[in-house]
Formats: sequence, C-alpha cells, structure tokens
Amino acid sequence: MKFSQFDNIKARFGRHASFAVWEPVRGTPTSGTGDLDLFQQPKVLRTLQKLKTDTILFGLNISRALITEDFANFHDGRGRSKDYKLRYALEGTQIYGSYLTDVFKDVVEVESAKFDRYLKDNPQVEKTQIEYLEAEINYVARSAPPVLIGMGGSAHKYLQRHFGHSYKIIKIPHYAMRNSKENYREQVLATLAADL
Repeated sequence: MKFSQFDNIKARFGRHASFAVWEPVRGTPTSGTGDLDLFQQPKVLRTLQKLKTDTILFGLNISRALITEDFANFHDGRGRSKDYKLRYALEGTQIYGSYLTDVFKDVVEVESAKFDRYLKDNPQVEKTQIEYLEAEINYVARSAPPVLIGMGGSAHKYLQRHFGHSYKIIKIPHYAMRNSKENYREQVLATLAADL
C-alpha cells in the first residue's frame, strides 16, 4: 500500500478502523497487541508492505469506550481484551494485513441481542450507518470489489443483509468467543480454506 492511501484512510476512518497487523508477541499472549508504533514513523514504512484492501474484516460494533487513537480498534492490549486471539489466528494467513472495521460505528454494546433490539427500535440508525459503511468500503477498496469477512454471526448477518447482492461474504467465528487461541485459529484456518 502506498503511504498516501494509508494516510487518507487514517484521516478519514482512523478512529473506527485499523488493519490486521500487530507487533509480535514479546512474552505474555497479550503483549504487543496494543502497540500502535507500527502505524507511525519509522515503522510504518515496513508495515505498509503488509497492508491490503482486497479483504475486509468486520466486527459488529465497538464493545468498549470510544476510541481516541487512530487505528487502535482491534488493538486493545488490556489483559481482559481478546484482540490477541485475532492476532494469533490471522498471523501467516492470506488475510493478515487486511482492513479491519466495524459494521456499526460509535454504538457501544457488548451483547448482540441488545444491539439487535436497539436497531429494531431505531431503524434510521441502521440506515445511516450502512450508508456510511458502504462509502467506507468503496473508499478503502477502490481497485476491485473486496471479499467481506464477518467476524461472528451478527456481523455476518448485517453484511449479508445489506451487501450480499454485491460482494462475496464469508463468516469466521468471533475472536471473543470462549475458546483457546489455538482452537480459534484452527476454526479460522478451516473456514478460510473452505470459503476464501
């Protein structure tokens, strides 16, 4: 990826999105997960070689306080975060380096059932958010239609509902599910081998 494209994506979507690249493990399984130096000089030049927009991974929505640093989404280094499992599962795969974002922005809710009820009660929110997401996809993946990958059933459901007619959409399990990082990686690899 060229730096100009990276910089434009950062300026426009940096507080909501990121890329599926992380610093390597340096001790505990969560170490390095929250380190954002790889998106800054001088490391960013090396990072750019790994970034891609032909596949885009989606969470449903943010599940913690709103993010104040660019590309910090999916890079939570706190001990209770499960972002380290996503790093472990994707490392060395064909989707490592992919663009990462949420289907719905700035709507904090951990439980997907409550989130579904919120959207049902607020249909204009879904409409507005999907319009924004469509613009984001078009902006990020300019050269060719990307493959959309929903992380978890809920993200996949909304992607299929709104974009199933336009894009190839696959589903991988969500990394926050109760599972070891090793089992999670096996499930992701099996899905990628079958569907991507």
